[in-house]
Amino acid sequence: MPDFAVTRLAIDGILESYRSYAGEFQRLTRRCLGHFASQNWPGMQADVEARLLVYPKWVAQAVVKLGQLSQWQPIPPDALRRRFAAAVELFPDAEIALTFYNSVIRRLLGTSGVDDTSEFLDLRPPEWIEGPGLLDQPFDGIGGFRAALGRTLDALGLTLADRERDFARVTKHVVERVPAVAGGGQLAAVASPFVRNRRAFLVARLRTGAGDTPFLLALSHGANGLEAEAVVLTADQASIVFSFARSYFQVDLDAPRPTVSFLHSLLPSKRIDELYTVLGYHRHGKREFYQALHRLLRDPDVRFEPIDGVPGLVMIVFLLKPMGAVFKVIRDRSAPPKQVTRKSVMARYQFVFLQDHGGRLADTQEFEGLALPKQAFEPSVQAELTAHARDTIRDQGDLWVFSHLYTERRMTPLDVYLRQAPPEAGRAAVLDFGQSIKDLAGMNVFPGDMLTKNFGVTRHGRVVFYDYDEISRLTDCNFRTIPAARSYEDEIAAEPWFLVREGDVFPEEFERFIGFPNPLHQPFRQAHGDLFTAEYWARIRAEVAGGAISEPAPFGPDCLLP
Repeated sequence: MPDFAVTRLAIDGILESYRSYAGEFQRLTRRCLGHFASQNWPGMQADVEARLLVYPKWVAQAVVKLGQLSQWQPIPPDALRRRFAAAVELFPDAEIALTFYNSVIRRLLGTSGVDDTSEFLDLRPPEWIEGPGLLDQPFDGIGGFRAALGRTLDALGLTLADRERDFARVTKHVVERVPAVAGGGQLAAVASPFVRNRRAFLVARLRTGAGDTPFLLALSHGANGLEAEAVVLTADQASIVFSFARSYFQVDLDAPRPTVSFLHSLLPSKRIDELYTVLGYHRHGKREFYQALHRLLRDPDVRFEPIDGVPGLVMIVFLLKPMGAVFKVIRDRSAPPKQVTRKSVMARYQFVFLQDHGGRLADTQEFEGLALPKQAFEPSVQAELTAHARDTIRDQGDLWVFSHLYTERRMTPLDVYLRQAPPEAGRAAVLDFGQSIKDLAGMNVFPGDMLTKNFGVTRHGRVVFYDYDEISRLTDCNFRTIPAARSYEDEIAAEPWFLVREGDVFPEEFERFIGFPNPLHQPFRQAHGDLFTAEYWARIRAEVAGGAISEPAPFGPDCLLP
């Protein structure tokens, strides 16, 4: 068979699988939007999880197709890459198609690191181009703003149960905080609602004489139908809605890049990879992360550094400050008293990937075959990796190739934060730490190891859990009160005097492990002392088992409409 015919077959095989992936991704997204409208929450959850697994399914199918086409292998990889780029050049989602191609080719060739002759790697700085897909509504005065809002919601198919009441509430809230709206301006919105769990958001920008303002309108179902719940009007507040500790949105997009560009104009502190990821394109987010990483590593002064705080017993963790990212590598052997395997740790990270994050679980990206220059590592990090990650690292001259690692957003470990923070900030963090544990419990998540070093504080002061080697479902735990000792000898014995089964948890012990200093312990105990009782945990477990899953709000009380 001529080379050009084999090339065409190979490209057609990848394209067919890509179209199947993109079609299924879009169908599941649209079904989630429908589930929101009909309040079919079990259907929503099932399709949200299914959408997370669509990409690897269709990549695997493409790998099988090309593996069966034995004649493709003599084709120069660069020629195949160039012809695929030409085939998808006019796709509205061309960047996602190129990432899909990378995933297929890396699997077929067993690529470690990056081979820019066989896959796509773009090290140019991102271009922010606001393209089609926005609903632009100019308005004149307050009445004009209300009319523009009405036209926008109508275009998105969002019908409020009490339109006049909600428009009055929204307008009052906006005018009090952005008085320039009274002078007229423009409302520009993404032409699809952003749905996540039981909320939908209108994501827009207000342009007035005072400049540009994010405008996020949160909608939820009340007793009488869909109603306005909150309005977000600052970049900091909007950043929390799009947080790395929140699950991905369901948004019906033909062309993701213009929406990412628009979001970046509202959220300039967000990295491009985070914006793609929060829209559900987490695999392309990984590619954008990798490209940004390599742009940074061109600078010989950029270094991977040790983290602040206590070293992990299961993970070796190092950070890259300019990216605001940490890198986590599983140790060859976990340090005592931990007794976990590589397989069990990876299973728990997969559990978190499929779990609603609810603002309390850090999103994590998983990398395989990541190549990094040795000279970019601080000597102390090099020494730890060399001593304790030999099963993960392959030495390739100037490069280390990591067979497996995770990346997360950098946060300040809570124990470190409490040593540095002013008293009021420390008190607020301690109280939010307790609330984060309760929020996780309401989502059927038990963190397991509740030491403060396993929680981080974001730049917004929110406490987020990020250490997953002991995480589990709350409903898999059995919460018990420690039985009374039979004798003094029982009390001082090294082993418990009572039977402890797998899954047993004794909340009375939490207080000893958490160990806040005195000025902070009392307010924590006053607000969250119920966390130290088996009765509290048994009650929440029963509620969750009965289907009462909670969804913590992604905005503060100052955003709520009266």
